[in-house]
Amino acid sequence: MAKILYKYRSMATPEATRHTLDILDNLRLYCSSVASFNDPFECRSAISFDSPTDIKNERAKERLVKENPSLSESEASRLASSKWRQIERDGAKEFRCWLREDLGVVSFSSCNDDILMWAHYGGGHNGVCIEFRCTDNRHIDFFSKIQEVSYAKQLPKVNFYETNPVDKVKAFLLTKARPWRYEKEWRIIQDYADQRPRFADLPTGIITAIYLGVKISSGNTTAILDRVQANPTFKDVLIYQAGLHADKYELDFQRCSGSKPE
Repeated sequence: MAKILYKYRSMATPEATRHTLDILDNLRLYCSSVASFNDPFECRSAISFDSPTDIKNERAKERLVKENPSLSESEASRLASSKWRQIERDGAKEFRCWLREDLGVVSFSSCNDDILMWAHYGGGHNGVCIEFRCTDNRHIDFFSKIQEVSYAKQLPKVNFYETNPVDKVKAFLLTKARPWRYEKEWRIIQDYADQRPRFADLPTGIITAIYLGVKISSGNTTAILDRVQANPTFKDVLIYQAGLHADKYELDFQRCSGSKPE
């Protein structure tokens, strides 16, 4: 289990700034749908429907009863064959839609100083990077939900009927193409099919530092500092300002005045 993770947030536009400040104002993170992500390969897997007919019928029966609890076993058995045939004709469209639309994902990174991450997710260095640290038992439950993303050359293979649910999620939502390795991503995945809005609440004290981008505006810097100083929840939060290294393509972070006292 990861102990320290980071979330990059843009403050390059008024809307992005509002969403970023909402994290501090309400101690919550928005759970995005996969459909909104920037990678067209998100939630893709090589699905196989190869399986004995009796297993297909059994899985279809389980699905029918779940969708309609009042359905009798005999009626479910009668409908099972047409159910799995429809699923295969549609290429598991309903399942893919559930993955892309109903599941919520919160993304984190294990690094806070990646120049590309700042460019892509930190508003072109106009935003912030928030540090989340597992410092006590209050945070264990939150961190236990976070899973590491793996990076592969080939699409993962899934048998629709026989791959267990955990491995299906891992294949569809926790596997990305190798060029994304620089993100060093970790994810929380939650089912929001019957819940709106889609937020993950943060336990008190889990935010331990905020890193300000090289190009952040003075107004947004003030907005961050004011919130940290005014809220007792953030009494131990450190604030750092990113700068450019004098000799390397790297970022330097300097402690801000007005941050937590020594």
